[in-house]
Amino acid sequence: MNVPVTLAGFSGSWRFREAHLLSFWMASRPWDEGGTRVALVRLPAGGCERLVVEGVQREARAHEPDASRLRFEFLEAGGAFESMLLEALETPVSRTQTERFRAAGRMLSSAYWLVVVRAGTEGPTIRDEAQEFLENCAKVGERPTACVVVLHAGEPVSESRDFSVGCLADGVLQEAVRGSERLWRAYVASRLAWEAAGDLGIAQELDDVVGGVGLFGDAHLEAALNDWASARITGVEADALRSMATHLLGEPAASSSSAAGLDASLRNAGLLWRPVGERRSRPAPWLARALLHAEPGHAARHVLRAAMVNGPLANEALRRCFDLESTLVASLWRKHGELEGRLSDAPGLLQRFKQGSLRECTYYPAGCPATPHDAWCFASLGEVLRAAPELGGRESPETRLMLLRNALSHGHYVSWRTVKDVLELEEELADL
Repeated sequence: MNVPVTLAGFSGSWRFREAHLLSFWMASRPWDEGGTRVALVRLPAGGCERLVVEGVQREARAHEPDASRLRFEFLEAGGAFESMLLEALETPVSRTQTERFRAAGRMLSSAYWLVVVRAGTEGPTIRDEAQEFLENCAKVGERPTACVVVLHAGEPVSESRDFSVGCLADGVLQEAVRGSERLWRAYVASRLAWEAAGDLGIAQELDDVVGGVGLFGDAHLEAALNDWASARITGVEADALRSMATHLLGEPAASSSSAAGLDASLRNAGLLWRPVGERRSRPAPWLARALLHAEPGHAARHVLRAAMVNGPLANEALRRCFDLESTLVASLWRKHGELEGRLSDAPGLLQRFKQGSLRECTYYPAGCPATPHDAWCFASLGEVLRAAPELGGRESPETRLMLLRNALSHGHYVSWRTVKDVLELEEELADL
């Protein structure tokens, strides 16, 4: 379940960490198929609730063949779930509780109902009340065809779908075919998503801050991010910063449970986060930026530098470098196969592979036709260029590709220049 977003003038899709779990639930048509009728969703910060609600509604329509029967009701938490829903449905006043459940059950069986509740920090309570209410309607003989999505804020709770962290659903480099301006805006949007530690609400706030940065103004973007992060850290409680310092410096905890508790508390405070697809916590990029901006020689500077590297963009650029490199090395063998005799490291690796003592042996299942049979299969681009210096110089595309791949592999910063270099190398090496 992706939602449409616009960041830095770039219109794309946003994927929340556990949106797929809510999609699986919606695919079961919970309004009509029984089972779990109530879902709890933890919202990101800021004013992006409307996007989540609209996404939930779209998802329901996508999974209901008879979408004309769907009805939507939005409730603002301000009391018990039962009273809120009965008021919204304009259910007639009943003298007994049984009559109320029966009247509500009849109303909720007249169509397929999706009820969304903005519950704030009362999410778990509203969830339990909604589940009990639907069960009570069924106990008095009605069959309500309804489900409830409860939106909550605050700390994570059990069985909650986590929408507090997300990312752009699509890559950046693919936008190059639509022009440099579109590519720049996609790049900035990716930067905002990362700096905000995957919180869509914070990313939207940051979007307003960098709105004045002109096209291709990477230095101006960096300055705006520095100013914003430096201002944001002043609002962090001193106790939280002290706890973060303890975490960053790797000071031993009294027990594994206290270490886990510190990790959880720092994530709840927004100082640590887990990017989509990862299980390890890392410093929020904006926090890392603020700490390094204030103290370049910070004792945890290597951890903080790593936290600032835009993971999705770095992985995307590195993957393209790997694709280019493998194609280039294969192409060089086709044109300069005689260089195999000059390779220094690859022949020994081939021998170890044949002996079964090389780790790469485990990556080939029995019968795989791509099993290495000559030394060139183990030749790196660097080794090939060392064997034949005439193939490239410092500014040749082959050498520049190797240097860029090394920079990305070693965790160096990913900037607009990085994006441009990848695309320029792809163009220069297009005839491989």
